Amino acid sequence: MEWSKGPHTVKVVSYSGYKAEEKPQSFQIGDRSLEILKIEKTWYQEGLERRRKAYFRVRADDNNLYQIYYDEETECWFLD
Repeated sequence: MEWSKGPHTVKVVSYSGYKAEEKPQSFQIGDRSLEILKIEKTWYQEGLERRRKAYFRVRADDNNLYQIYYDEETECWFLD
């Protein structure tokens, strides 16, 4: 699959504990569903427009690393 530059929305199944969309567990790229084996890194970023995003660098069951993030304002997940 070929990607153009920029983030793409993705469907994510996540654990919601203390807060919503706390920890991603799997995600879908096109018609492929990928289980997250490990969250390698987590960080938060807030831009000038005060939009907070939660970033996750994850290792999926295809053994590749992906960077996904949750935009708290739009309540959507993106593949970066």
